[in-house]
Amino acid sequence: DNGVLRTDLNAIVDIINSSTPTRDARWGHLQNMVNIFKVNQCEKNYKNVKAGYDIDAAVDYVIANAASGSISACALYVRKAINAGGIAGSWGDAWQYIKALTTIGFTDLGKITDFKKGDIVVFNKTGNRKFGHISMWTGSQWVSDFKQQSIIVHTDYNGKDYHIFRWQ
Repeated sequence: DNGVLRTDLNAIVDIINSSTPTRDARWGHLQNMVNIFKVNQCEKNYKNVKAGYDIDAAVDYVIANAASGSISACALYVRKAINAGGIAGSWGDAWQYIKALTTIGFTDLGKITDFKKGDIVVFNKTGNRKFGHISMWTGSQWVSDFKQQSIIVHTDYNGKDYHIFRWQ
């Protein structure tokens, strides 16, 4: 965030090999890399990046990878979106995310209807739906392993409680 500084390079070298005689050469290599990859020309958009989680990257992933219809892989697709946003891990079936999301830093807002981009909804398992359901709000629709028509993807979830989780 502060640019490429010689003091930062030296701090890293002190950890890796403090007695190296190649500090100047390493600084030259780093400067070449900055020029080759045009690091100083990169634009950063931190609007939806909060404390290590990039909401835009997560939403972009879930949209780009959605199938044309359900393939019964909602937890996998939402997990990969969360991973694309910068949080590593795997948390099991959809219903298991009710506990897992708060453990990794999301806030359980309960059953709200004022959705924000990146919100995640989790339905607990039911008698007929033993894995539950999970999806992510893109800002305009719910997407899991497919682009949903509404928050409710099956009649088994009608009238059931759900949890909305938000990265805050």
